Amino acid sequence: MNDLAFDANGLLYVAIGDSIFSTLAPNLNNVFGKVLRIKLLGNNSANGRYSIPSSNPFVGNGTALPEIYASGFRNPYRISIDRQNGNIYTADVGENFVEEINRVTAGGNFGWPQKEGLFVYVPEDIPVPDLPGPDGKTLAQRLGLIDPLADYDHVSGVSITGGSVYRGSMIPWLQNDYVFADLANFKGPLVLDLDQDDLKVPTAH
Repeated sequence: MNDLAFDANGLLYVAIGDSIFSTLAPNLNNVFGKVLRIKLLGNNSANGRYSIPSSNPFVGNGTALPEIYASGFRNPYRISIDRQNGNIYTADVGENFVEEINRVTAGGNFGWPQKEGLFVYVPEDIPVPDLPGPDGKTLAQRLGLIDPLADYDHVSGVSITGGSVYRGSMIPWLQNDYVFADLANFKGPLVLDLDQDDLKVPTAH
């Protein structure tokens, strides 16, 4: 388990990495590489210790765990919920080359291990751009995968650690920005402008 966050309705979101087995992330019969959503009060779960919201996207799907809210993550190290509009964000740590920021949506598959950021993932090799094939569609379009809001390569950092959307009043120029950090970038906070999808990542040294 990587991180926990409650929304305004008291529902608990649980971010879990892929447990080094990347093939688990898109499969809906396990918890790995997922964001789960549960309710602490109640007992309609399999073990009777919590309840599953009826609005979860896979409730009633006989082949999917009903706790799953979204799938296809490698290592969603941190999760945060915007207190103004309830939008959910994960900072997903990449395998070899790319770090990414996702806006999590119900039932969404965020691409791992088929994709790493905006690129097609190639094990043990450099990822390639997700360009349209002969059918005119990208891999993400063919498989129904959701691209990240933003990504960056390992020139700028090697392990995104997550952040939050700034809703304070003391720093007006940060309003509606996702402010985050990277384990290997020591040049100060990193910023994603959510209004323009503009990522400001200083080069790490």
